[in-house]
Amino acid sequence: MARAREQLEKGFNTLQTSGMSPHSPASLLKNWVAELDEPVFPSVLYEDAMAHADDIDYLTSLVYDKMPEINRRVLLKLISLCRRTWENEEVTKMGPRNLAVVWSPNVFKAQHTDPEKILRMSKQESVSMCLMIEKLPLERPSEAEES
Repeated sequence: MARAREQLEKGFNTLQTSGMSPHSPASLLKNWVAELDEPVFPSVLYEDAMAHADDIDYLTSLVYDKMPEINRRVLLKLISLCRRTWENEEVTKMGPRNLAVVWSPNVFKAQHTDPEKILRMSKQESVSMCLMIEKLPLERPSEAEES
């Protein structure tokens, strides 16, 4: 995996994956998301998202109306990859809840220091991520659909 990470850091657009476990690219992606200076779901939207963690319409509005484009594009690609993994749940053993548990700590980053609040918020993060994996539209909802 170190070789693959080095290739990516040097600007290679593709990886030599022969003999590589499928877990390696997944781990690389997870590490990349975790190491971003600003979380995929921006800190300024965090409290709002957590207050509406179980409301897909509200989360959809946050993603399409308030989230910066680059963050939105990364989130939508990540959700698309999660859905592809979910489609193969029989093999991957990864449904929306499992995927949310894996990805939510990296997509959302609480700014809290109180351990109890961090634990409480991690549950909300997981609920929100699971809901987005299951239902977030991968394209901006049209105004006709909203009427």
